[in-house]
Formats: sequence, C-alpha cells, structure tokens
Amino acid sequence: MLIIMETAILTHYKKDGEGNYLIEIKIHSIEELFNVNDPNPINKRELNSKISAMIDNQIKIFGDENDVKLEIFIPEKLNGLLKENVVKKAIKNHFEYNYLESCLHLKRRLRKGKRTFGIAGFIFIFFIVISSVFGYLFKESILTNIISEGLFVGAWVSLWRPIEILLYEWIPLSEEKKRTSKIIKMPININYF
Repeated sequence: MLIIMETAILTHYKKDGEGNYLIEIKIHSIEELFNVNDPNPINKRELNSKISAMIDNQIKIFGDENDVKLEIFIPEKLNGLLKENVVKKAIKNHFEYNYLESCLHLKRRLRKGKRTFGIAGFIFIFFIVISSVFGYLFKESILTNIISEGLFVGAWVSLWRPIEILLYEWIPLSEEKKRTSKIIKMPININYF
C-alpha cells in the first residue's frame, strides 16, 4: 500500500531527460526568492522562508533512491540583476547553513541525553538503594512498603526522559540533516521566462 501511495505522489512531478525528478519554483521578483530583511549580499542572503520551506517539504517526498533537480524560473527582466551562479550559490549557502545548524542541534541533543542519563543514573541508584534499605528495615509496615515501592518506581521513572532523548529525539534531527545534505548536493538549473 505504501509503495502504491509513493508511486502515486511521484507521478505529480515532472522528470527531465535523465530521469531526475524536478522541483520547480517560479518567482517574479528578487523579494520572492530572498529574505528582504537580510542585509548580506545576495550570494550569502537567507532564502525567503516560503521558498525554503517549499524546497524542504518537497524533498521529503523523494526517497534516497530518487535523484532530484531544482528548477528555478526567473523573469527575463531579472537576468542582469540575478546572475545564475549567484542564485545557485545563495541557495547552496542557505542550505549549507541549515545543515550546519542541524549538525549542531543533533550534537547538543545527544550531549544533553548523555548528561541527563548520567544524572538520572545517579538518581536511579540512589532511589534503588533507599528503596532496598526501606524494604529491608521495615518489612512488616504497609506504609514503608508503599514508600519502598514508590522509590523503586521513581528510580525507573527518573531514567524515562534521558532514555527518550537517547533513543528517539535524535531521529528527526538526523533526518533533517540527511534531507538538507540531499538539497545541498541537488543540481540547480536557472531558467528565464
């Protein structure tokens, strides 16, 4: 079923003569392509958030096995203002920055997971020891059994968040890094209309 859905979605995209899927973006002004509030020169300027999101959302559709090209359509009147190599470099720079940001977030998330796991490990051992001592010293009391069991459960709960970080939270960041890497490597063609 999943393969049928993937195939159905991919039929909505054009292919070039080499079999590459095409992500096509048509702009009418420089402001549509770049963030107008970014004071950097055009080749280092941040892309317009809508264009960046459009590219990012569309690249998610294509699996690793599909080759993709980006086709930017620019009005002929901008031919002198926007040179092809400048536009290509700006797009690459934008996504290279996003890639570096993804790498940084991933490293920080894993560092946080390791640090919190260390702290939680200490809490875990402390609660288990206290629970065992309570259970050993006050065997006959219902209240101390409840406290002992509560400490035992609390010990395991203290590991919950660090384990979640180390096992699951890195996955979306890793996927973002991989997706951004694919965008950086993607060929870009500039067309005029």
